[in-house]
Amino acid sequence: MTLRRIDHRVATQAERALTTLAAGKPVPDEVLTRLKSLPVLLLKSGVATTLAYYAARSTDSDLGRAYRVVRAALIVELVDELRWDPAPAADGLYARLAAEPVADLSRAFARLEAFADWFRKLAEGMQRDQERGAGKPPKPAAGEATGDGTDA
Repeated sequence: MTLRRIDHRVATQAERALTTLAAGKPVPDEVLTRLKSLPVLLLKSGVATTLAYYAARSTDSDLGRAYRVVRAALIVELVDELRWDPAPAADGLYARLAAEPVADLSRAFARLEAFADWFRKLAEGMQRDQERGAGKPPKPAAGEATGDGTDA
């Protein structure tokens, strides 16, 4: 049996999701700002509600496309962690989640939390890189000193 580093895997998956969003062009600031709140939404609302929220927000706009891409990435993580084969159809996802043992859901939730945290970190980095490329001074990260006597 080979040991896997889940944090490395979810970091890679989060990076792929963000790269898919970018599609070779800058990601709008509004999109990155909204998506950085994924860890909080997941923690406060839970897996099913987060997936439903992202499904409801999936539209043809840049932000809607971002919600769709991240939702799909979250489902990939769930399917992998819960070893669902085959993956449930879109209309069977919530029933499948409800049928899972609590211990398995807890493990899957921990993995989604790690994914969300990596996604937030990578989105922050992308936002800073884009700001630097546009000649704008980067916004300080939460809790980072601003240099003017205040903290962000």
